Amino acid sequence: MTDKPGLDAIQPIAELEAPDNNPEVSGQVATGVLEEPISPLSAAEKFKKDGNRCFYNYRYVDAIRCYSKAIDMCPKEHTTELAIYYHNRAACHEMIENWIQVKEDCAKALEYNRRYAKAYFRRACAHVATMDLKECLADLTATCILEDCKNEQNMKFRHSVGQQLAIANAKEHMLREGTSLPSKRYIRSYLATFIADPMLKMTLPSSAVADAPVRGFVRAHRAFLEERFEDVISACTEEIDSSAAGGQYKMHALFLRATLHLLSGSAQECEQDLQTLLSNDETDVELRIYAQIRYATLIFQANQDGLFLGTLSQAEMLCPKNPDIYNQRAMLLSHMKRFEEALEDFEIAARLAPSHALTVLNKHLADYRIAVKEGDQHRLEMSIQRLQLTTGRFPDCEEGLVMLSQPWRKDTPGAKMATRQDVGVGSTSYSCVAGVCPDDKQNDGKTQSGDET
Repeated sequence: MTDKPGLDAIQPIAELEAPDNNPEVSGQVATGVLEEPISPLSAAEKFKKDGNRCFYNYRYVDAIRCYSKAIDMCPKEHTTELAIYYHNRAACHEMIENWIQVKEDCAKALEYNRRYAKAYFRRACAHVATMDLKECLADLTATCILEDCKNEQNMKFRHSVGQQLAIANAKEHMLREGTSLPSKRYIRSYLATFIADPMLKMTLPSSAVADAPVRGFVRAHRAFLEERFEDVISACTEEIDSSAAGGQYKMHALFLRATLHLLSGSAQECEQDLQTLLSNDETDVELRIYAQIRYATLIFQANQDGLFLGTLSQAEMLCPKNPDIYNQRAMLLSHMKRFEEALEDFEIAARLAPSHALTVLNKHLADYRIAVKEGDQHRLEMSIQRLQLTTGRFPDCEEGLVMLSQPWRKDTPGAKMATRQDVGVGSTSYSCVAGVCPDDKQNDGKTQSGDET
């Protein structure tokens, strides 16, 4: 078998039933001639056992024929057995490097058993062989969740694939865009942490939008809203260079350009734009507040932890009722593991903006982390319940499902404190995402035990 990049370390050993006690296997494939009438399921099981014997004697093509006959004979209501037959046939295709058929057979196995961890894993291995890393990562994530993250080797495999995918995406992005901007998802996630960011809620006058040709800040803002982030900086620069000192959108262009510089790691350019904006007495109060929030983040990124709080305090004096000041400060404090102070700010932000999902969720997560730190079991359980309830209240918040999985992850400090009953919540959350009914127990015991054949 020819080598495949990265495959040697992760290719699983086919987990099939051991051959019968008689090690001698005839050179002929089973004909299916039975001594006495038996049920279709029993006939299918006999073909499966014949396939297993062929597999262990390296006769993979013959094994494929046996498993195919088992599939044909098996009544469709026996979903557990059908899932196994398809998965075993996929193992044979894997041994002869027929990757497309491996994926197809694993997909069929998962149609009959949506919680079949080994089928997800085998398909992930096929994705690695064909360098489909995105699909591989999705299947490995499903595998690890269904295994309750207890298989350390699979967790490491998933981490490795995630790193490879990140590198590949970064290279592709740099070649395509020619810039150092992060991904759209990253920018979207950053903006989602704001409750009332001025660039997101800003509506330009219809006359400004209707003017042709579209240029300057109008073009930049439109590109920003349409997530064409690669066009934003140049359009903002056009506005800044062409505007008079008191141009209507010059300060907005400086703010938006500074935001993209901040996210792309261009610290010096970001600081220059923010300083220009903040030093202008004509800058309106709201834009000044959010410029100070951006500047505080820039200071924090420069590891000047003691200075960002002063910048946010200045913003707080300008508008004590702006929830984003408290929300952003709380997130920075959380990064510093100052969870008690972060919780105070999250609580203020949540009172000012009770309908902002991420703020409310972060408040409960901070409470959870304090409970872990203090070893307070009751507080930990209450914070987990609040996370669950809040996630149900905001079902469209993707970050909530990710956040909800944190207390049950094996590598988190709170994992050992979580009760056995709590552990099931992570799997239930995954089921909701995957479209699997949480109370569907079909085949769960048999497939989880590994008794496949």
